[in-house]
Amino acid sequence: MSALPPPTPRHNAHPFAQPPQASRSAAAFGSVTPSSGFGVAIIVLLWVELAAILLSVAAAIYQQRVFSDIGGDALFERWAQDLLERAGDPYRTTALVALIVGLAAIILLALWSNRVSHNARNRGVTGLSPGLAAGGWFIPFAQAVIPFVQLRRAAKPFLGATTAITAWQVFMVSGALVSRLGAHDIEQASTSSSLSDALSQRVMYVSIAAVLFAVATTCATRAIKDIDRRVSKTVESGMPC
Repeated sequence: MSALPPPTPRHNAHPFAQPPQASRSAAAFGSVTPSSGFGVAIIVLLWVELAAILLSVAAAIYQQRVFSDIGGDALFERWAQDLLERAGDPYRTTALVALIVGLAAIILLALWSNRVSHNARNRGVTGLSPGLAAGGWFIPFAQAVIPFVQLRRAAKPFLGATTAITAWQVFMVSGALVSRLGAHDIEQASTSSSLSDALSQRVMYVSIAAVLFAVATTCATRAIKDIDRRVSKTVESGMPC
């Protein structure tokens, strides 16, 4: 029998050997906070905003019909101007409601985006700024790009594909641009013909914008629900996505 000790096994020879992959646990990931509370509120506000936009389309059509009933000869008489002004009140009211509800939705979107981004960063996502994901909604013009870029990065560990977010962005931006085209100043029309054109164009543009916003709202609802559902499952299981 030899007095020499047995050789050391090869798998322990290297002091910096990597542990087996299966030994990694959920403890390597940070905690995930549910986001469904914000998500449900956002979805409700987005659909309320869409309802106000659809009502504004009806109000624009109503004002155009009142204009047609007045006729060109009496258009610039005092009574006709007062009637046309009152006919425009429903449009201004519904547009204001849509604006207020939209601002409330943006505030909640900022809070929701911040939470989703924090969750994604805790899942190991790099190159992500929760502050930019939230603050991007309040940057003029950049709000059409920055928050959606951050959301796509944040959604990957939960959804993988981010098609719904991209569609939400495209249709929302398109709707905003089209609605801008329809923002004609009716009060500055100096002739019956120019006022008729302004009213007709407004009806056309706000109708197209309403369709685009409807698609955007549908895509937003799907994206928010899917992300919140996956986040909730992650919280319940206590495991990484």
